Amino acid sequence: MTSSRPSDPEATLTAAPAHTTTRILVAEDERELANLVRALLEDLGYETTIVDDGLQALEAILVAPP
Repeated sequence: MTSSRPSDPEATLTAAPAHTTTRILVAEDERELANLVRALLEDLGYETTIVDDGLQALEAILVAPP
C-alpha cells in the first residue's frame, strides 16, 4: 500500500500569493495549538480567524462569507 502523503511535508507549504489575501478559518479549542497554527499561517501570508468550536466556525462564516 502506498501513502498519498508527500515525502517532504514542508514542500507543500508555500506562501499565499502576494496579490490576494487568502483567509483561513481554524476551529481549535486548544489555545496554544490555535496560536501556533495562527503564527504559522500568518508567516505564510494568510489571514487567519481562530474560533473555539464548530458552532463558532459556522457563525464566523455567516459574518464573513468566503
